[in-house]
Amino acid sequence: MTWVNAGIEPWELSDKLLQTELKDLQTIPATVRAMEANRTRRSIGTASRVNILEGIPAVFTTDKPAHIKFFFPRIEYLHKRYRLLYADSRARGMDLQNCDQTFRVEPQYYGDWIETPQSRLLSIERITMNGRLRTKRKRPINL
Repeated sequence: MTWVNAGIEPWELSDKLLQTELKDLQTIPATVRAMEANRTRRSIGTASRVNILEGIPAVFTTDKPAHIKFFFPRIEYLHKRYRLLYADSRARGMDLQNCDQTFRVEPQYYGDWIETPQSRLLSIERITMNGRLRTKRKRPINL
């Protein structure tokens, strides 16, 4: 399952959770691009077009599959989060490939979002059930 740990700072994540989220963040724009391509193919020669943005949850949720769909029109937020996670992974000495280009999508999907205190609480609740939040690590001075 793909997860976005909204509201949680990169330095709070364990190495495993950081690496997992870096990979997971890339799947959402890829899904949007695939759905858009499929929608375009199906609409050729027909009058109906499926709207990918229909049924998007209005607020952040950790419910499946609404959690992923929530981010379909918020790829810019995912891109910014990816950059923060990538910088933190490099600071930890991880040698990962930068996949910035993954976040290139049509403009209607490249929207931003501001995290809320509720989004942080939902993310912490989900993560702590798996025991993977780094509560003992000190916040870095500069990243």
